[in-house]
Amino acid sequence: MAIKVSQLNHADLLSIIGNVLDTAQLLSTIESGSPLAFELIEFAQQAAQEASNLETTN
Repeated sequence: MAIKVSQLNHADLLSIIGNVLDTAQLLSTIESGSPLAFELIEFAQQAAQEASNLETTN
């Protein structure tokens, strides 16, 4: 089940994005984890962008 960015409060969203970026950092230290790390970074950027768009529409 997917959770939409709009369903999260700011603290939860920032915590999740932080955890995703921490995981990406750890994955980047292993050569085989780099592609997944880049996907996680893209995911975090997209979530932050969606949250930013919610702020401007509310």
